[in-house]
Amino acid sequence: MLKPLALSAALWSAALAPLAVGLAAAGLAPAPAAAQTTPVALTQALEANMDRPLTPPEAWAAASAAQSHANDVRRIRDAFAARVVEITRLPPDAVAGVIPPLGRGPQSAMPNDLGPALAAALGRPLTSEEAAALREADAERRAAIAPHRRTLAARLERLTDLPADRITPLLEALGL
Repeated sequence: MLKPLALSAALWSAALAPLAVGLAAAGLAPAPAAAQTTPVALTQALEANMDRPLTPPEAWAAASAAQSHANDVRRIRDAFAARVVEITRLPPDAVAGVIPPLGRGPQSAMPNDLGPALAAALGRPLTSEEAAALREADAERRAAIAPHRRTLAARLERLTDLPADRITPLLEALGL
């Protein structure tokens, strides 16, 4: 009797890396760094919570779902960054330096309060109007991401049998 092949997330990711790079080169996927690191971090987090490695089809499905979700989150974050530029009148590069980029695993998580970093970039404290507008923009960003996050958590729940309430914190920790 043959045993099913079980690879760790890292091995599975290494096997998929050429595919991700090829898709990116063809313009069918984001840049390779974004295509590899967040899905790998997610599959590793899922495996740690499942106490077993994902099977190759599970790892592929999880990575694919994570990448699709990351594309949705990236669009929402880009809109949020544009709103922060409007509110603070900082150059887009300065705002981009404050908002963590997606695709970097746990380093992609959005801080709860961007105010101190934005104030440092401005060289002055935020005005009360700026702070209020930033809180509103952040609430809109969170509200826009929430349905996408619920959808991804439900997909991963069906895939892994982990409850969505255990998956959602993993997604938040990865900035997804």
